Amino acid sequence: MCGNCKQIGHISKVCKSKNKSSKPSQAQLADADDVQEEQLFAVSCFSTNNLSDAWLIDSGCTHHLCNDAEMFRILDNTYKSKVKVGNGEFLKVKGKGSVAVLTNSGIKTIPDVLYIPDISQNLLSVGQMLEKNYSLHFKDHKCTIVDPSGVELFCVKMNNRSFVVNWEKAYELAYTGASQEITNLWHKRLGHFNQRTVAEMNKKGLVEDMPEIYCDAQVCEICQQGKQSKLPFQTSQAWRANQKLQLIHTDVCGPMKTKSLNGNNYFLLFIDDYTRMCWVYFIKLKSEVFDVFKQFKALVENQCNLKVKALRSDNGGEYTSRQFAEFCKSAGIEHQLTLPYTPQQNGVSERKNRTVMEMARCLLIEKQMPNQF
Repeated sequence: MCGNCKQIGHISKVCKSKNKSSKPSQAQLADADDVQEEQLFAVSCFSTNNLSDAWLIDSGCTHHLCNDAEMFRILDNTYKSKVKVGNGEFLKVKGKGSVAVLTNSGIKTIPDVLYIPDISQNLLSVGQMLEKNYSLHFKDHKCTIVDPSGVELFCVKMNNRSFVVNWEKAYELAYTGASQEITNLWHKRLGHFNQRTVAEMNKKGLVEDMPEIYCDAQVCEICQQGKQSKLPFQTSQAWRANQKLQLIHTDVCGPMKTKSLNGNNYFLLFIDDYTRMCWVYFIKLKSEVFDVFKQFKALVENQCNLKVKALRSDNGGEYTSRQFAEFCKSAGIEHQLTLPYTPQQNGVSERKNRTVMEMARCLLIEKQMPNQF
């Protein structure tokens, strides 16, 4: 007997009256016309905890859904569509925009959220987050959400077999992750400077407009590659200046294996012992050191209204020339020379050379730039 027309002699698969019985009604056609070609779907539209303002992580909905128009920071009321829910019904979409949620670290924005006043539960679409390159990891009764850069945003514990987002608690971890990202950014901006020192600079207000820095024990892989060194010499207490320009440390670093884009082979340092302020000059030849020193002396003395009183350098020929000695004598500058082959006596300059070279090396390694830069 045919299961379609109830007649004997054939089966429903070859029944000729099949098309007539399966013809959709006019009401069904009208409903189909109202639904856009892009099918929107949500498995559930009811709350498991009777909190209409709660947000559930839902792998069954195609879009973020919100039922409260007041939560939208931007709402386009001209956007119209329909969402099919698990029981086969269609709910009208009355807008689309960005929702603002209040967290402990401030107001955060969720983009591309559909406004459906008839839905009883706000939903976060897993599929939509994956399209934005977010990652979701479900393990040990928890859901961990990771942003596209690999930073863990927040972790939601399972409650009654569902994942309800508490924005105030969730973004405590997100704020920590964001702070770590800011710390890493400033660590890179300052040429891979020590993170604890960066945090200390921020604490003492030494850098204007620097955000709050989060310091931890994380090891920078680039610093590991670019700052390897031998153990330092043992040093004893040395005399230190108690006034600006009372003692200036200087040294020439080079020649470099690769010339700079301007053809420079060396860089020349001048470091104030009292403030540790450093000036860096790039030179092509060591014979330029004397002229650069005269420029430096005129600059700092004019800015500080003080005189350079002492200069400490090694025994390099660029510092021991008759011309250099006569200039220091006429200017009343005490020229202190270190012992030959004893760089530890000029440790301030030598350590700064290392800092500058490590900074340049780390920046090149991080961006995978050739040595010519």
